[in-house]
Amino acid sequence: MKVFETQLGKNQYLVGDHMTVADISLLAMLWGNSRSCVIPTAAMKRLPNLAKWMNHMAEQEFHTKVFGKTFANTGTIKVPAKEEVETFIVNHKNSDITKARAMQGFPALSGNETTKAAPVEAKAQSEPKKLTGKAAIQAKQAEEAKAKEVKKAKPAVIAKSLVTFDVKGYELGQDFEGMAAKIRSEVNMDGLVWMDEHKVLEIAYGMKKLQMQMLIEDEKVMTDDVFELIEAWEDDVQSVDTVAMAKA
Repeated sequence: MKVFETQLGKNQYLVGDHMTVADISLLAMLWGNSRSCVIPTAAMKRLPNLAKWMNHMAEQEFHTKVFGKTFANTGTIKVPAKEEVETFIVNHKNSDITKARAMQGFPALSGNETTKAAPVEAKAQSEPKKLTGKAAIQAKQAEEAKAKEVKKAKPAVIAKSLVTFDVKGYELGQDFEGMAAKIRSEVNMDGLVWMDEHKVLEIAYGMKKLQMQMLIEDEKVMTDDVFELIEAWEDDVQSVDTVAMAKA
C-alpha cells in the first residue's frame, strides 16, 4: 500500500491524470464483502492519498450503481423463523418454505432431508462410475481410436513461403525479360509456383537486375535448389540472391 500511497501523491490516479483499468482493479481488490475498504480505518489514516483516492473512486457512477452511495450494509438478511422450520418438518408440503422455494423455481424438499444428505447425493449423481480392469482398457482404447479419427479428419496445414529474389547478369542491356520467361518455363518442380509479375530494376552505371517472386511449399522446395538451377546458366547469370521471404 505504501507504493500506491506514494504514486497517488504524484498523480490523481495510479498511472496519470485519467482513470484506467489499474484503478478499477485496485478498487476491486480493496473493496470487501462488507461494502467498505478492507484496510482498517486506523491504517487508512496513515495513507491519506490512498484514502482520498478511495473515497473519490467510491463516488463514481459505475460504483454507486452497483454498491449504492453509502458504505453501510443496511440490507436485512431474511431467515426462516423457528415456527416455520417446525411447521416444515411436520407438514413440509404446505409450509412457507416450500411455497417460497416454488415461487423461486426451486424443487420441493421432503421433510426428512438433512443439510448433509443433499450434497452427498448430488456428489454421487455427478461423479461417473470409475471403470477398472478390462473395461478401463477398452474405454481407453476407444478414446484413443476416436482421437486418431478426429486428427485424421482434420486437413493437413501446408506451410508455404513467398520468396522474393534478384538475378544479376554481366552485361549492359541484358535481356532480362527473356531471362524471366526462361526461368518460368525451365525451372519447375513440385511445390513451386511462379508469380506472374517481375521487375527489372536499376543497380548503377546502367546495370540492371531482374527481381522475381515464387511461392513454394516449405516441405517440398528448398530455395537453394531453385537458385542452383538458375545459376547453372553461367554465361548469363552472375548471382541469385534472396531479397525477402514471408510466410504465405
